[in-house]
Amino acid sequence: MAAGADIVGSDRVVLSVALVGESAGLVRLGAAAHDASDASVSVTSVATTDSDLPWALELVKAQCGVGSSSRQVTIVASRSARADVLALLAAPLEAEGSGGDPYHVVCRPARAFSEGAALRGLLDARILELEEGVPSSRSRAERSRLLAATIDTGDVAAMQALGGLLDYLGASNAPSSKRMARATSAAALTLSCVREFSLAQTLAMDVATAVGLGVIDALGTGSAGGQVSSLEALLSRAGSATGRRILRQWLLRPSTDVELLNKRLDAVEEAKSAMRLSAGNVTALRKALRSNVHDVVSLLRAIAGARARPAGWQQLHQSTQAMLHQPPGFGGAATDDEARTGPFLASIGSTILEAEGLSRVFRLLDTVFEFDTMSRSELRDAVAEHVVPIRSGVDQTLDDLRRLQQDVPQFLESTLQTLASKHAQLSGAALEFIPQLGYLVALDSNLDGEPTWVPDEFEHVFDASERRFFRCAESLELDETVGDVHSMLHEREQAILRSIEGHVLEHQAELCMLSEAIGELDVILALAEVAADCGYIRPTLTRDARIELRDCRHPLAEMSLRDGDEFIPNTIVLGGSDPPIILLSGPNGSGKSVLLKQLGLIVVLAQIGSFVPAREATIGIVDRLFSKIRARDT
Repeated sequence: MAAGADIVGSDRVVLSVALVGESAGLVRLGAAAHDASDASVSVTSVATTDSDLPWALELVKAQCGVGSSSRQVTIVASRSARADVLALLAAPLEAEGSGGDPYHVVCRPARAFSEGAALRGLLDARILELEEGVPSSRSRAERSRLLAATIDTGDVAAMQALGGLLDYLGASNAPSSKRMARATSAAALTLSCVREFSLAQTLAMDVATAVGLGVIDALGTGSAGGQVSSLEALLSRAGSATGRRILRQWLLRPSTDVELLNKRLDAVEEAKSAMRLSAGNVTALRKALRSNVHDVVSLLRAIAGARARPAGWQQLHQSTQAMLHQPPGFGGAATDDEARTGPFLASIGSTILEAEGLSRVFRLLDTVFEFDTMSRSELRDAVAEHVVPIRSGVDQTLDDLRRLQQDVPQFLESTLQTLASKHAQLSGAALEFIPQLGYLVALDSNLDGEPTWVPDEFEHVFDASERRFFRCAESLELDETVGDVHSMLHEREQAILRSIEGHVLEHQAELCMLSEAIGELDVILALAEVAADCGYIRPTLTRDARIELRDCRHPLAEMSLRDGDEFIPNTIVLGGSDPPIILLSGPNGSGKSVLLKQLGLIVVLAQIGSFVPAREATIGIVDRLFSKIRARDT
């Protein structure tokens, strides 16, 4: 496997785990995950017992983004890990559609799984979130203090897992040759952020439950047989790559934080109002997010690794333009009426307007590249041929080389005419450029392998097939005048790109932060659009052990009704002064599983901050969700 291959793919998750004994029968499971889609690292830990370890591992896998067959997964463990733990790590999830293939488990040296190794790895890495608005040259002591404020460095299990993760990422990112080492010597491991998330503030739900209920689709977002198969598919109106990633993260980590959820609900309500008052602007914004905002984090990571292709530069130019030129009220200039947005949309607009790095990067790309003046066919051809269209006037040397390249056919024609007039007996001569050798005169051989006639001053260089190659005064003059203009042109373009890369990466932290904000806006708009289109209402969230749903509906089943059909709503009341348990019975096909799924899906919707399909909804926050339902036809 090529160096770095494990962490380059934007659809890869690397999960590292560590077990630390706490007391008789109790262990703490630490986990650290690297998500290549946004270059983030998440750390957590959970107390469990040996008997509950299989469920705890399933839960951690779900929270860390493991579980979709469309994602490549590597699990990292210590070489000293117990055999039964390694078997559990490799075991496929119960989730329907997992295919039963075991996960790829990599064992790293036990010494890597330590708090000291984790801290050293973090201090050696470049963490963009720590660079926002501050110099990247902070001392190690300052960075250490910032990290201690970001994650709990005293959580032994989490830090041990983090040490193993960073050791694996560092080894995967290491160059495999001296040549690569020279090219990547300045490219340390780059992370967008390192964040701790608490399972205590997350609805515990393993992947099997999430897939069985229809929260996510194990085989990817979509519909099956004309039916919306999951909440992920229902809410897939989030069109940007970052928006889709955030949506999936919310669905796999429903929150138990009432304050956070009410802020999201406020934002959804605000977006719904904006859709009524300024539908055209919202439509334009959704179109821009869907079509023009690409995976900025991955694009910047490719640039940082000197792997950016012409298509990547074009997508970054398109993305920065779309983020910068938002419709009125969403970051663009607004009239008084259009500016009457709430705090969420106003904060997004302010973030965009105050982002100096965004405007600088866009102006730089717009000045250097001519993507905007090219037709679609020209752009397609440039991307296919890996040509980066740098504007004329950006670099005088580049312009001179381009003119020289355009004149090459004339130089060759003129030289051939000179040879023909100088040597009348010379026939069938051609001029070819051979790398390392320069321009040579090619002559066809006769049946004996010799050219019919060769001037005395021609110097034989080599033979190939039925042709012989010679050097002469005229070919040497071409070497001086034209030379390897194609290589010189390519080298000059690469030098310009390296300079552009440096300027862009100065603003990498700000661009990643903006991409995250735009992605969250995308999700909120998707939730608002579904709420408006499907008649959802805002739920009231409490900390009481009570759920009261009046005339609630199954969010997926009602999307699959034929024209004219209507989903018959149900009322569900649990807890408080009412019984906490309902014993539901009935014949096969009477709708028992539909009702159970309906309740579970509505709770998940509420706890990601979404409106819900009901006439009234009061939901006491749930901290665990279990299900053995596996049938997808309910």
